[in-house]
Amino acid sequence: MTTEIGDAGDKYRDKVTEEDDLGLTYENLIDIVNGKPVIKRMPIKYNPQITYGYDEGGEGSGQPGNQPGGVGDPGIDIGVKRGDVIKIEKNWGINFTKPGKKDRVKLDFMVAERGYQENQEETLEAMLQRQILNGDFKKHGFKVDVKEEDLRYDNVEEKYIPDQSAHFIIIRDISPSMMDSVELAYQVSLYIAIGLQEMYQEKVTMVYGLHGVDAQEVSQEDFFKEDSNGNGTMFASSYKMVSAMLDGTPYDTRLLYPRKIDHSSEDVYFLHITDAESNSPGTDIPEVISELESLLPKVTKVMLLQVGGHDETYKRALEDLQNKKVKIVHVENEMSENNVKKAVKALFGD
Repeated sequence: MTTEIGDAGDKYRDKVTEEDDLGLTYENLIDIVNGKPVIKRMPIKYNPQITYGYDEGGEGSGQPGNQPGGVGDPGIDIGVKRGDVIKIEKNWGINFTKPGKKDRVKLDFMVAERGYQENQEETLEAMLQRQILNGDFKKHGFKVDVKEEDLRYDNVEEKYIPDQSAHFIIIRDISPSMMDSVELAYQVSLYIAIGLQEMYQEKVTMVYGLHGVDAQEVSQEDFFKEDSNGNGTMFASSYKMVSAMLDGTPYDTRLLYPRKIDHSSEDVYFLHITDAESNSPGTDIPEVISELESLLPKVTKVMLLQVGGHDETYKRALEDLQNKKVKIVHVENEMSENNVKKAVKALFGD
């Protein structure tokens, strides 16, 4: 049975969540993705009060900083969970509907006493009919003497099993021009990750990558700490790395071994974060499109987050594919709630 204090605390939490006042940093979101507790200290929202005469800020004034003895932090600790982030995203208008890219098929057979798949009753009926037709039954009566031609099997029953797990691959551009947008990139990718965890009941494998000219798989820690790479930018290497993960072919990785993603039984989401400034767009972008056309049948969704940048050649090339699996958004290079909301809705929404 909840107490009045508990009810009040829940109402306060709901109000803070609805108004998106949690003030979540990307470090908070990383902890939520990893299932760790996050405690946020929220300022108490006071109702205005009328005082008469000279207010010395004594006890009972009920205003911040006017605690008994002049000491105390007018805040309340709120434990933030994945559900609180989901409420925020729902307030943004995001509908969490699992796309169900593909179904796995399970073939079910009856297992009879005489062996796998055999229907014993129908087999004996076939045997008896043969014995009657060839006269054996009239001569010897009923006798179990099953021949190969008597064997009968049950019908195969197909049961479709929807995908229950997914991989989320995030690859970000680490060219110097991207360094001012890393927090925005982190926030968008983590909000999407939390949404996927909700859709797939936490059965989401996170995969991280970085790219300049070449792409490389990295750990979560390296993804969120890596500095810029001044060697330039090429996009195609990222798409080739994702293809290698799905095909089980070698690619560059800092982990102990390259991964093999079974795209036939799992959903695969790929988010590419860049300012869309390529060193050689004339060759790089056509190579991306060629790689993407072979990749699309294997994945659930490909997302391009263009942060800043003035060249929309890359964005338009992906738009020209006119494929529902491809989601694209271009936001300003500015860390703001509006930019985060715009990007997450465009990429992750229906």
